[in-house]
Amino acid sequence: MRRTAAFFFLLFLCAISNAQEKAVLPLDLPLSFAGTYGELRHDHFHSGFDWRVGGRIGDPIHAIKSGFVSRISVSTTGYGNGLYITHFDGTTSVYGHMSAYCDKIAKIVKSEQYDKESFSVSIYPKAGEIPVVQGEVIGYVGSTGSSVAPHLHLEVRDTESETPLNYIARDYYKVNDDVSPVFRKINFYAYTDTLPIPIHGLIKSIVSPVQSSETIYLPNKSYIGIDAIDRQNGTPARLAVEEYRVCMDQEVIFDFKVGEIPFSEDRYIQSLIDYSQSYKGGGDVVKTLVDPGNLLALHRVNSLHDGVIILSDYDPHTLTVEVSDIDGNSASLKYTVRRDDSAGADLLRSPASDSTTEMLWFTPNVFINDEISFVLPPAALYNSIYFNYSKIRESDTAANIWSSVWQMGSRAVPLQTSAFIKIRCNIPDRLRDKAVAARYSDGRLSFAGGKWDGSGVAFKGSFGTYCVAVDTIAPQISFLERKGSIVRGDGEIIVPLKDDLSGIGKTDVRIDGKWALYQYRNGRIFITLDMDKVKKGKHAIVVTVSDNCGNESSATRNFIWK
Repeated sequence: MRRTAAFFFLLFLCAISNAQEKAVLPLDLPLSFAGTYGELRHDHFHSGFDWRVGGRIGDPIHAIKSGFVSRISVSTTGYGNGLYITHFDGTTSVYGHMSAYCDKIAKIVKSEQYDKESFSVSIYPKAGEIPVVQGEVIGYVGSTGSSVAPHLHLEVRDTESETPLNYIARDYYKVNDDVSPVFRKINFYAYTDTLPIPIHGLIKSIVSPVQSSETIYLPNKSYIGIDAIDRQNGTPARLAVEEYRVCMDQEVIFDFKVGEIPFSEDRYIQSLIDYSQSYKGGGDVVKTLVDPGNLLALHRVNSLHDGVIILSDYDPHTLTVEVSDIDGNSASLKYTVRRDDSAGADLLRSPASDSTTEMLWFTPNVFINDEISFVLPPAALYNSIYFNYSKIRESDTAANIWSSVWQMGSRAVPLQTSAFIKIRCNIPDRLRDKAVAARYSDGRLSFAGGKWDGSGVAFKGSFGTYCVAVDTIAPQISFLERKGSIVRGDGEIIVPLKDDLSGIGKTDVRIDGKWALYQYRNGRIFITLDMDKVKKGKHAIVVTVSDNCGNESSATRNFIWK
């Protein structure tokens, strides 16, 4: 009977799709965004729209089109409580950060969590198994997962390719927008490619730029960086610019359009922006210099001379910088630029020394000595670099440093794919299964991963400063108490955890010997007592925790649920 019902429902949905069902609003609230498609997010482009909800949790969320649930994802990170609905027009809508699911989905999730004994689950129902009608309430607004405030993250993806679509540009909804983007900063960089490795440096940064008659003096070759945001009516949010365009004397030297970006291209944003500034908290600045390893350039960037400004004479030239949003609102700035060969000259000196080596972006790059190996696969770099390396400290077992401390390049240089790193050292046999790689900063150690492989610790990582450490200390478990009870008024038990180095690995919670549903996030376990599983009265809770080196601890408490 269930298969027959699902079959007829699929036929019904096909008929709806043939009628070209138009999307309805997902919320019973005025349309307003806290985030839009294509926003620059340091290491990815924002793949949907964040719908504003006035700071409230619990408003109903509606399916924007009819279809069927194709995935239910529950996690303490990412989209938190996420739901995927496949439609018969070739798209899938994705709803993220929900506080709760509708009843029929919540029952399926709860059953799966107890069956798998895991809070985090991914469920893939069969086509038509969980039908959804347009406008149906599918869940409720929340702030779960990697969210800092209540909102609805709504994506629409191409079902086959999974590419996120800009559904506002595709006229799903009408947005009232007659507000132009705003420039926040313009950077000017000196540049040279006459040396084996290209070198660049920041000459001038203009914050809150306005139209000015000031002449900007640049060397023979340079490029610029643009920090801009979009604005929309009715929201204070900093939204996405759709197009960045730079011309010199009417000739286009750089043009980047966001368009619709597949997840496979997401990480190339690290090459689009001045990553060194982003890494240091300086915002996401789109640079006109097009790195050879930036595959966004294949079909999203139009550039002349790879976005480099070339001043072949000493005459004044007009540099025009323009940004626009998806509704055609634009803003522009004009600068008079002239060549001055002394501009930025002190920034363009080669850093080559006895402790640097050249790394080319298109080849494998291997650095090996008796103590450390650092291997980059081809195209891990976006551009060729001078790789600096140095031993900055000898081993010191009293400080839990079991190898030499090695600086391997600069963390301000991005990588498309990870490096393969191995640090060799001598560790007593009894400690080898507790050995890990650690980042080193001002005498402090933090977990970097890896495990002992026979002669050292091997792991994947980025540029940075590393050593080998050991972790033999089990995590610490405590219970938050209020008025002598670990159970809060809402039936919640909170268990803070603390680990020495390698971080929390596995967690387990049992109440009266039976697995209990809980979340682990931000160093704490959160248990909400379930009336269907735990009755009022006396109980015993056991929390067991192990770290990433297998050190385990357990704590037991008796409690009364009144």
